[in-house]
Amino acid sequence: MTAGWNIDVDASRAIIAGSASQIRDLEAPLSQLSGALSGLLTAIPSSVVQTAVNSFEQASLGPAAERILTESATVVSGTAQAVMHYANGDITMAQTAMRSTSGSSSPALNLLKYGQG
Repeated sequence: MTAGWNIDVDASRAIIAGSASQIRDLEAPLSQLSGALSGLLTAIPSSVVQTAVNSFEQASLGPAAERILTESATVVSGTAQAVMHYANGDITMAQTAMRSTSGSSSPALNLLKYGQG
């Protein structure tokens, strides 16, 4: 048997917002790292060091940083959309349930729908 879905939408949205903030917080350190490499090139004006640092930045650091930021943003965005669809599905399901009981004379349902028995 599979457990039912029971997602706390507000808590999920708070976690998603926190994750998005943490991703934004990565941009500055990654930029500073690139700046530090430029400083290294200035401090050590060797063509061998420049070639090695440039190769590292272009082949490893730059693509890895871009991939981390892009994939993290994609995951957060996809999760936010999934939670939104879940919440909208709950609303739609509740509206459908209310419509399907519109002809019912059940006192309990009338109490829920109209505030009277």
